[in-house]
Amino acid sequence: VTQVSATPSEVVVKLRGRPPTDLARLSRDVGATVRAGSNQLRISRGRGQGWIVALQALVDALVPAA
Repeated sequence: VTQVSATPSEVVVKLRGRPPTDLARLSRDVGATVRAGSNQLRISRGRGQGWIVALQALVDALVPAA
C-alpha cells in the first residue's frame, strides 16, 4: 500500500503493483465490495463509520504474512 485517500463516496487504496485478482474473495474477507483499477482498490464509504473497519480489513488483507 503506497497511499490511502478518500472522496465523499469511496476510499481509494493505491498499490505499488497490480491489485489481487480474486476480488470476490477479497470482498468477502473485507466485508465490503472491492473494486479494482490498474494499481488501486476502491471501497464505498457508505453511511456512518463502517468504512473504517472495511479499510482496516483491506489493508490487513494486503499485508503479506510475516
